[in-house]
Amino acid sequence: MDIPSLSSFNLRHFWAPDIVKGKDEKYYLYFGNCQAGCNIYGYVADMPLGPWKKLNEDDTPIISPEMGFLLKIFIFQKSPTTENFQVV
Repeated sequence: MDIPSLSSFNLRHFWAPDIVKGKDEKYYLYFGNCQAGCNIYGYVADMPLGPWKKLNEDDTPIISPEMGFLLKIFIFQKSPTTENFQVV
């Protein structure tokens, strides 16, 4: 699988990858990498094998140590009936 590297850092290793399919029928890839600060990065694709695009083109992690790590990553979508977000 070809994963786009960070603009400022060439990612060579990643751990705990997970791919989930959202209600929007797109696939989301999340993984951790400690080469660039022990962050969790996210990518999106139309197919489970890619091609993958960064969720944040500016290389901002989805979760960083400053935010605290979660045991599970959820995809949220705004509810069509309320102003709240719901797990997809």
